[in-house]
Amino acid sequence: MFFSDKVVWIIGASEGIGRALALALEEEGARLAVSARGHARLEELVSELGGAPHLAAVCDVSSFESIQTAYRQVKSALGVPDIIVHCAGVYTPMYARELNLEVALSTMNINFASALKLLDVTLGDLRARASGHLVLVSSVAGYCGLPNSMAYGASKAALSNLAESLRIELAPEHITVQLVSPGFVKTRLTDTNPFPMPFIISAEDAAARMVAGMKTGRFEIHFPRRFSYFMKALRILPRPLFFWVTKWL
Repeated sequence: MFFSDKVVWIIGASEGIGRALALALEEEGARLAVSARGHARLEELVSELGGAPHLAAVCDVSSFESIQTAYRQVKSALGVPDIIVHCAGVYTPMYARELNLEVALSTMNINFASALKLLDVTLGDLRARASGHLVLVSSVAGYCGLPNSMAYGASKAALSNLAESLRIELAPEHITVQLVSPGFVKTRLTDTNPFPMPFIISAEDAAARMVAGMKTGRFEIHFPRRFSYFMKALRILPRPLFFWVTKWL
């Protein structure tokens, strides 16, 4: 009963992995606050969640003020969350020859800088309470630089690095930090990919793996293992071999 009666705030919950995670955690007995930009989708999700009272708190993670407002709503209605899941993100493939600065900076803002904003808003309460659980959803694309991934991969690499630093620093304060590194998950975003996606899994499968991993407290939850271990192996190759292999991707 790890999640029973715990308050879980999921940012990026209106679709994909975040939505599937909310539904999975409701079955585990959690009290949920769900956030995303679209109010209608959030209300639809809350209507599907049974059991304990749940909250829809609209939040645009590109705006610090919006994160502040959403957190105040969560805290007022449910209290300081026991678990905070940063699952918001955008995915735009981009080659260097097609650099779009506006899109690249927006990707960094939503995928990475929003996590810093979230920490600024919430970390004081978690430290004052001397307990908490932060889950940052990154990607195996953050393991190493890949073609057509200059903005997305860089944003996820930064998020993964941040999670490592937080894990070290917050452990003495009884705050657990976990990193989630999914491979390909079937969502609206990956549906736009024009290339084969090896070992792709459903959002529901991804959520189930996250729920199981969150219970363990281990630092990284990565899946599907056949693909994530391949990506980890790329990271440790000697540089000349790494660049030779990745030029064929």
